[in-house]
Amino acid sequence: MSQERRTRFRPKELAIILSHFPIESIKEIHSFRRGNPRCPKALITSESGRFVLKRRAVGHDDPYRVAMAQEVQQILYQYGYPVPQLIGTIKDGKTLLQAYGAVYELFTYLEGQEYGQSLPQTQAAGRALRRLRSCLLSSKL
Repeated sequence: MSQERRTRFRPKELAIILSHFPIESIKEIHSFRRGNPRCPKALITSESGRFVLKRRAVGHDDPYRVAMAQEVQQILYQYGYPVPQLIGTIKDGKTLLQAYGAVYELFTYLEGQEYGQSLPQTQAAGRALRRLRSCLLSSKL
């Protein structure tokens, strides 16, 4: 990782934002250090399952841009492509929560493994990208 400092959630922020989502009995919350360091993520373990809470980074938080990304994700999910499900809020089921000048999303957690740069993993990644492209072309997005 570069020297760029990771942004983190404040405990009060986590409590308030998570109260908007249908998560039962939270057992653990851990920082989830993946992707953009300016976009904090938390891995939540609860009675309802495991989830990732994400606060979009400034500059990547335009609601229209997020909605488009979510539309692509929903299409891929409908085609059976392995993407995490978006979780809607308790109040209105919206998958994009705007609060406190930020944009938040909650996803189901999917287990995975790091890319080890082996030939079989590279070939599998190529097949996955071909399938992703096929799903999107079929959707006429």
